[in-house]
Amino acid sequence: MAGAGAGLFIKLFSNGLRKVPLMREPWEHVLLMGAGAMAANAYVQYETQIEAEVKAMTTKRSEAHFQGVQR
Repeated sequence: MAGAGAGLFIKLFSNGLRKVPLMREPWEHVLLMGAGAMAANAYVQYETQIEAEVKAMTTKRSEAHFQGVQR
């Protein structure tokens, strides 16, 4: 939802800067809302993936550390 709102804001802001009617080409608003939603979704998936990788690396390092201490 936030990505779609960002896409809509970008188009409205762009039209406002150019001093043209805000809803000049409504199909572009729909495209940018879709692109914004896709970008936000990709960001959330990437963040989740990175979090899982960091957890795996932390677990692996802590296990390796404890195995080295026990020897």
